Order: sequence, then structure tokens, then C-alpha cells
Amino acid sequence: MQAAHAALSTSSVTTSPISSTGGGGSATGTCSSPRVLNALNSYTYNYNGTTISYLYGLCASLSSNGLTLASDNVQNFGPYGTGWAAGTYAQVNCGTSGSNRVIVGARLYKTPSGYAAGIQPLCGTLPNGSSRSYLGGMLGITTSTSEEIACNTGDIAIGVNVRYGGILDSFGIQCGTLSDVGQSITLTTIGTTSKTYPYSQALTMATSGSSGTGSISYAIASGGTATGCSLSNSTSSATISATTSGTCLVAATIAADSLYAAATSSSSTFTFNKASQSALTVSSTSGTYGTALSLTTTGGSGTGAVTYAYAAGTTTCSLSGSTLTAIGYGTCLVTATKATDVNYLSITSSQATVTFAQLTATASISIASGSPVYRETKLVSASTSVAGKVTFKVNGKFISGCRGLASTSANSYTATCSYKPNIHGYITITATLAPTDSLVNGTIATSERVWVSKRSSAR
Repeated sequence: MQAAHAALSTSSVTTSPISSTGGGGSATGTCSSPRVLNALNSYTYNYNGTTISYLYGLCASLSSNGLTLASDNVQNFGPYGTGWAAGTYAQVNCGTSGSNRVIVGARLYKTPSGYAAGIQPLCGTLPNGSSRSYLGGMLGITTSTSEEIACNTGDIAIGVNVRYGGILDSFGIQCGTLSDVGQSITLTTIGTTSKTYPYSQALTMATSGSSGTGSISYAIASGGTATGCSLSNSTSSATISATTSGTCLVAATIAADSLYAAATSSSSTFTFNKASQSALTVSSTSGTYGTALSLTTTGGSGTGAVTYAYAAGTTTCSLSGSTLTAIGYGTCLVTATKATDVNYLSITSSQATVTFAQLTATASISIASGSPVYRETKLVSASTSVAGKVTFKVNGKFISGCRGLASTSANSYTATCSYKPNIHGYITITATLAPTDSLVNGTIATSERVWVSKRSSAR
């Protein structure tokens, strides 16, 4: 990216070298800024030896970057001298439109009387008049006596400085310095172009194409997508960093010097990528039918939320958030996904097989307080873990009226049997549970040995 050149200009006259020929009145002509002296034309007439009768100075416009002539001969000075229409016209150009050559000096040939006989321009290359050489063509004639004048190194001609009467006596130039010349700079490398989290990377940057002597610095350019892009310093070995993934743009700038304007390169893109997470595993892989299972995971590197899913076609489980409930005992296939966050990509675990064991119900027997008495009613209860039908036995024989009693309640499952012992001595009572849910295993509860005493008197 090249800097704007609205400020491109030629300085005021710094030096005015002029030849030491004959007398005459002095005159000057200065090109309007930012124009430069690119050509001369004249008429010559044989007066006391072939001389230059009068002279024009011609100025050219500069291109916006100051490195070539945009157009030639757009401004002139003179004539210096008188007409002699019978004289011979000639013009010499160091540079025309599109060229980069301008006048930086001249060789003046002199007549024996000390007047100007011929002028051979010294040409130099924009913007600072370097690579100087004399133009092959010239005005007037070559004589045995000559004198050379030139702008200082780094200057170019921006006008003429003469003495003349009827003819041209002395010839000189006005010199000045071109400033705010455009230049370009290219950021050729930043060393590497991407980095995975953590978001920090040392760069090795280099540039090419700049013309000036200004210092080169590096900075973050606008337009990147990462947050908090920064360089640790402005040197070519700065470390680039950011607080999120995305792109950071880097550009190089060469500072202005006495000749060239500052310039900034096009930006180069550095990309910070999110890292892959460590392996994620579903760690809860077993449960029991009838009890909800809270799923958990191990692994994963980021802070993203974990979500769960079960394989399509799975019918033995119901999933709500991280809670897995068995619809039937058996297995379910489940995966976990940890979402992306500011530093890490998302990750999905391999399918985990979650096994639900069949539930076996529990039951316990309680007998109303006091020992059973022969032929006296005693309440016997069975508390169960699930709803179902309870059948009571004594010493392996069914208790009359106590077969298939419902074990249901709002808060607990209980079945109660009214038992009237018809024997005395030790007995054992059992309660057999047949669960309402066919997927739950039934159970048998057995009491401790109980003593049935005789009645104290006949009824």
C-alpha cells in the first residue's frame, strides 16, 4: 500500500550555480512546485562567433509518486535574450513524458569573447538526480573552452539562472530537493502464518522494495477476526498474540526521510486456530432398571457444555439432558459431545454401551407386637420395594385368605394378612412378592422362627 502524495513538492531554491561568462543583466525562472527542469530550447545566431541569442527553460510535471515525468514542457521561462528571427531553433530534453531523467547541471561552451556558445545538459535520474550523465545533444556549438555547473548530490534543477543582454552571456540553474516522494514496501515474509492454541507465536519478518532510509516498523493492521491481536514490539522479531482464535493482520511501515514519504505495506495474515480437545469418554456405563442414571464424562480439554445423545433406533432408554432412564433392562448406546469454546474445538466421544441390570424387588415381614397365640388372630405385614401381589405361607403352607394380596400405597408398598395360627410351637412365615412390573424380579421374604403358644384357657 503506497502513501498518498498530495504533499509531493520541490523545495525552495537551495543553490544557483552559474557559469562565469560575460556580463549582462540577471534573470531567474523557477518551475512551480512540484515541477522540475527537464529541457532547454534556444535560437542561435552568429554574433561575434556562433552564440546563443536567446534561451527558454522548460518544466515538466511529476507523476504522483515523484519517480517519473507525467508530462513534459508544461511551463517555460524566457526568452532570455533578443529574437534574431533568422537564428536556428533547437531543443534538448533530458526527459519527456514517462521518463525519469531531468536536468541536474550543464556544460557551458564559451566563445573567445566570453559569451555562451553552447549548452550541453547534464541529466540525472528522479527523484534525487543520481546516475548522472551528459546528454548527447546540445544547444549551440562546441568550443575549446567550457565550464561545468551542477546541483549538489541529492538535488535536481528546478529552474534557470542567467545573465544576458542582446545575447545569452551566462547560464546557470536553480537547484532544489524533491520531498515526499512516493515509495512502496512489501512485507515478504512473517516467518510462519498459523499457530494452534495457545495464541502466541514468535515471528521472523522481512521486507523488500523500499527506497528510503527511514526506519522500518511492524504493527497490527485492522481487519483481523481474532480478539486482542497485538505484537510484543515493533521489530522484525516481535511475538504476535491474541485472546481468541481467528486472524491477525500484520503490516510493515517505512518512516519518511528527507526525500521519501512514509509507506505502509499490504498486510499479511496470521491465523490462530483452536486446538483439538483430548479424548472424551462417557464414564457412567452401568445402572439398574427403575433408577435414573446421571451421565458423566472424563477427558476433554475445554470449558464447553457437555450434551448427550443416544444412537438412533435405541428403544430401551429415555434421555433427558444428562439423565438416562431405562425403559427396559438391557443396553443403550450413548455419545457425549463437549462444545467448542474460545480455545478448543468441539469433540464427540465414541459410543458408550450403558448396561441396565434387571431390578430385583425387596420385601420384609413384620408381625404385630406380642407372640402369636394358638387360635388367636395376629396381623402379619409384608413391606415391598415395588407394587405387586403378596402371598403368605406358614411352614410352606398357604395361609387361608392371604393369597395374592395387593401391595400398593401412595407412599409405600404394604400387604397385610390376618393370620389365626392352628398349630402351636415354632413356625416360619414367608411372603412371596409377584411384582406388577413384569421387568422386575420377584422375591420371597422369610421371618425368623416364631413361637406360637397355647391359649391360657379354652374359649
